Amino acid sequence: MDITTEQLRAEVEATATALGITASTVGRRVGQGGRFYARLCEGKRMWPETMESVHRKLQEMRAASPREASHGRDSAPRKGATA
Repeated sequence: MDITTEQLRAEVEATATALGITASTVGRRVGQGGRFYARLCEGKRMWPETMESVHRKLQEMRAASPREASHGRDSAPRKGATA
């Protein structure tokens, strides 16, 4: 499947909206770092393999429940927070 950077950008935004997180957080969670979305918006070059990998991971994130998709350090309680 050939996906364009515009399509991938729209997919990142849709995933962020669906999960209630920022697009930069989506980039981090798919393993590309917090600047991934900014680079995508700037039209920076991206390897086709990277685009395919991100596309697959975005599909997996949307298929998982929000609770499952919010794993990682972003969901860890902050110091001093009460449960």
